[in-house]
Amino acid sequence: MHAAEFLPRRHAPLSTFHSPHARPYLDSRHMGLTESQQLSLACGRRVHRLRQDWLHLLSTLRTHPWLRCITSNQGVELDQPLNALHASTMENTLALRGYHQFLAFHLDHWHSGFVVDTDASGESIPESMRFFNEFGDRIFTLKAASPRGFDIALIHPFLDDHQGREKTHVPAPPHWFADHRGYSLDRLDRESLRIWWQLPTDFPAECIPGLPTLSRTQMMDTLGRDLAVQAGVNALHLLAESLNEQTHLPLRLSVSNGAATQRHTSDHIEANIRANVLELEQGPARARLELQSVETVWIVRKPSYRGHTLAIECHDRQGGLLISLDDQATSAHPWNDWPSLLRTMQPAITAW
Repeated sequence: MHAAEFLPRRHAPLSTFHSPHARPYLDSRHMGLTESQQLSLACGRRVHRLRQDWLHLLSTLRTHPWLRCITSNQGVELDQPLNALHASTMENTLALRGYHQFLAFHLDHWHSGFVVDTDASGESIPESMRFFNEFGDRIFTLKAASPRGFDIALIHPFLDDHQGREKTHVPAPPHWFADHRGYSLDRLDRESLRIWWQLPTDFPAECIPGLPTLSRTQMMDTLGRDLAVQAGVNALHLLAESLNEQTHLPLRLSVSNGAATQRHTSDHIEANIRANVLELEQGPARARLELQSVETVWIVRKPSYRGHTLAIECHDRQGGLLISLDDQATSAHPWNDWPSLLRTMQPAITAW
C-alpha cells in the first residue's frame, strides 16, 4: 500500500475525538505527525513553546481566574472549571484539591507544552495551554474561559527562550508493539495484587504500584469475580437511561491517562448518547466518551474505610482505564440506588 493511503488509515482512529474548539492542529495525525509535532513546527506568532518547569507553572496557574481544566485520553475527556484551593507535592507528583475536584499530575510523564493563541477582534489572545507526553499524546489542557485569555504577565516567565520552529521526533506508543496476551504474573504477584486491592483505601484510578505495565483489564481478571465482573458494552446505554431517572445519586467521575488524573464529584449526573458518544454532565463538569473506544465494561467493588466502594469502569483495547464512576463507599446508605442500578446491568453482582 502506498504511504499516502496507509497513514490516514493508521492514524484516523487516533484523531476522531477532540473538541472542534481545540483541534486546529489535530488533523496532522493524517500526515504521520502528532499534535505536539505540528505545534512545534508552528511555533512563532500564534504558538509559543513552554519551558519544562511544570511544577511551578501549574502551582502558579491554579489561582488564575476563569480557567477550565481538561484531562484527555484516546476517546475520552473530562472538562471542568479549575477551583484548586489546596496543593501538595510528593516526589514529582502535584496534587490539587478543590470543591468537588481532585487533580493529580505525575510530572515525570510530561514532555512538552505550548500556549496557543486565538484571534479576537484582530488581536492575538493566549487562549489555551496544551501539554503532551513523550509520545505526542495530549494529556492535559488549560483553557481560558475569559475572552481576555491568560494573563500574559503571569505566563511570560514560563515561556521557553527558544521560540523558533523545530522538527521533533516522537516515538510510537508502546501499545502499537505490545503483546496483548498481557503481563506475566506469578503466584506471588497475583496474591499481592488481591491483598493490595482489599486494603481499605480510596478507589484508585491510576497505575498499580509496583506493576506499572499491568493493564487495568488484566488486573480485573486477576482480582476474581468476587471483586470484579465484566458487563456487556450495551450496559452503557442502560447506564445513561438509569442516571437520568435519579434525582440524587452522589457519584465520582474519574479520567486518567498515566500523566494526569482528574476526578469530579456531584449529586446528579445527566447522561445522553448521541452519535455513538456518551455525554455526562455533572453541573459545570462535562465528560465525553466515544463508545467505539470501549472494549470492556466492568462492575467493581473495593473495600474502603467507610464500607465497600462500587464502581463501573470502561477499558480500551489495550486494557487501559478510560473512565470510571464510583460511589465513594456510600452504597450502604438507604437512599442510594447505585447498587440496584449496577445489578440491573450485571445480575451476577447480586451475590456481593
